[in-house]
Amino acid sequence: MLKKLFYVSASILMLAVAYHLGAGSAKAQAGLIEVGNIEYSAGTYLIHFVVGRTLYDTGWNPIPVPVPGSARIVAVGWGPDGNTALLENGDLYAWDTVNGWQHRNVFGSTAAVQPTFGQLKTQYRK
Repeated sequence: MLKKLFYVSASILMLAVAYHLGAGSAKAQAGLIEVGNIEYSAGTYLIHFVVGRTLYDTGWNPIPVPVPGSARIVAVGWGPDGNTALLENGDLYAWDTVNGWQHRNVFGSTAAVQPTFGQLKTQYRK
């Protein structure tokens, strides 16, 4: 019984020491790919993917500036303006090596406010 208690205590001590030594320096090696796209054009594959807010283009080259905005990125690809990223709120950003990220709003804004029942009644009673 004493031997088992010793082993349990020693293993807890080793875990505590390992955590104490390694907790400050533990870092992830790579993030998860959140969204990706593979296109085939003119005999070559165009690959785009996003890790964090960084867009990587064909050849796994990161775009030096993160994709602007705070909405989730839902699609990436290659468009007439270059590398593009579509956000969940409908904002489209295109990367230009001279001007950086350029905002292209394809879908426009949509009102999300619903009228009250009283407003509907007054509207249709006219």
